[in-house]
Amino acid sequence: MYIDPDVDDGLRNEAFEGKTSKNDLIRKYLKLGMQQGAVDAASSSGKKATRAKSSKAAATGPSHRAT
Repeated sequence: MYIDPDVDDGLRNEAFEGKTSKNDLIRKYLKLGMQQGAVDAASSSGKKATRAKSSKAAATGPSHRAT
């Protein structure tokens, strides 16, 4: 896996300061990113469902026929 040199330096410094390994930090941040992705996907999914309901209601709303 390629890691940008600036990111790698940051990981190295954080690992040193936290007395852990870069691998542990990568796993930690990967897990956090995946959790955030799941939250974002769920949030986005809910917004899509709300928009779909709104669109459907607008499309099937009361019809106005001239009498």
